[in-house]
Amino acid sequence: KNQATSEQLSKIVMQIRNSSKYDFLRQYYELGREKPALVKVINNLWPDFWKLLITKSIFPKNLVKDYSVNSLYYSDDAVLESINIDNCLAEYISNDSKYLEIDSPNVFRLIEAFNLLGIKFNSLNYAVSTKNLFCSVYEYSLYALNFSNIKLMLEIMHGLSEEDIRHSNYTHLLHLKDTPIFAYVSENMEDYVQILLRFCDGDIRDTEIAALELINTDKVSDQTKQCYITCLSTKISDICSIQDKKMWKHCIGESVIVSREQNAFEYYAYVKSIDEALLQFINEFDDEFVFESITGSDNQNELIEKFAIALISN
Repeated sequence: KNQATSEQLSKIVMQIRNSSKYDFLRQYYELGREKPALVKVINNLWPDFWKLLITKSIFPKNLVKDYSVNSLYYSDDAVLESINIDNCLAEYISNDSKYLEIDSPNVFRLIEAFNLLGIKFNSLNYAVSTKNLFCSVYEYSLYALNFSNIKLMLEIMHGLSEEDIRHSNYTHLLHLKDTPIFAYVSENMEDYVQILLRFCDGDIRDTEIAALELINTDKVSDQTKQCYITCLSTKISDICSIQDKKMWKHCIGESVIVSREQNAFEYYAYVKSIDEALLQFINEFDDEFVFESITGSDNQNELIEKFAIALISN
């Protein structure tokens, strides 16, 4: 019986394909008879049907989505890839924020198909999403890394406030090291930091530990780090904890280094002169500059003296 049904469906599909009688196909699909078999046959024999479906409005919106879900369920991987012409199936799914509103979903197969097609949801409507499917999309990082998605995942999955998400995001992320979002961000640090900078309102309040981890990573470009430092309101207590000395001038200039004589000296020892940034840094000290508080190795005593003379003559 199944064999006959499959043959009959193949004939019907080919007749519709050749005659463009899409109304009949819509009605037949709506009746719901042999739906899995029908979808399987159409996708096998008519790979560009899906593209036709979304460009020609052959089906109403609810049926288009239904057809896409059934395609993911009942078409094997090779067929799914063949109907994804110009990435049209992946884009349709990725752009639908309510796509996860599916009754009794086969979560395992959907996630498998999403992975195969490279689905990254641009935005997600959590309120209407089927919750176990949403959790799996989070777990497998099948969403685009943008601010609205980062905010949604940190609010829903980890209970963070908008204030924390905007202004101390990386601090909180470091407390979530065993989570999917931490792994996802770690693989995309440059993009992540750029997203933070666009949505922090120029005010980053990360802890010193978090700020140093970010400034010292090799996964973020110098230019992006400098923008991060410009927005940072946290003070770094020891300039030497910033591993890349090329960053020191920017840190001194942006007043993120604690006003300490030792920090001034370490900077001087690196640049070998009293430049404008260092002069401004020292001028911002609240208390008198105390040379005696500077420590160095035995071979630095001469350099400390040079520093004192250079500073007095300025």
